[in-house]
Amino acid sequence: MDYNKFEDRISDWIENSMDIKERKEFEKYLAENPEHKKKVDDVILIAILESLLSFKFDTFENAEFIYSFM
Repeated sequence: MDYNKFEDRISDWIENSMDIKERKEFEKYLAENPEHKKKVDDVILIAILESLLSFKFDTFENAEFIYSFM
């Protein structure tokens, strides 16, 4: 696997939408290239932040609670 394929597959890996063979190939690449783990962590963080920002708060207290973690 090259870096471009790795980068294209990050979301699939996070969403667990790869078959076992693809997952093993991705994880092998990640194990052999630990410097690229930050890229995976960044994509996970972006997904979390996007979810939080699109969340509809039903009360001000709920919004305050969520934003206290940011």
